[in-house]
Amino acid sequence: MSILTSFLNLFKYDPVADKENTFNITTALNENWDKLDNKIEEISNTIEGIEAPVTSVNSKTGSVILNANDVGAATPSSVTIEVETHIMNPLPHEITDPITLKRYKANLGVRDGAWGIIYQKVEVEE
Repeated sequence: MSILTSFLNLFKYDPVADKENTFNITTALNENWDKLDNKIEEISNTIEGIEAPVTSVNSKTGSVILNANDVGAATPSSVTIEVETHIMNPLPHEITDPITLKRYKANLGVRDGAWGIIYQKVEVEE
């Protein structure tokens, strides 16, 4: 005897009781898809009109207008500076070999006509 799921009443075959039955596409698939589609539409319609106005962020209250600093995001000018600095530095990344613990400065680049990682060991002053 087939069974229904507890929440949406989706049809499920009982693998033991229904093992000799012919698979019914309408019951086992199409009706289940219709139930799921209807439930998702119901949820979508319910949440569509919800408004959750922000009234307090980082000590700002009232009608809040957020800026990059409020959410920890970079500003366009700080991104421009970071990109320009990055471009001007031929080896802007520092990596550490997890086995030897040696440090390297690295970047992507072309060497001997092929793309790859270009690196240089960082000399540690003692």
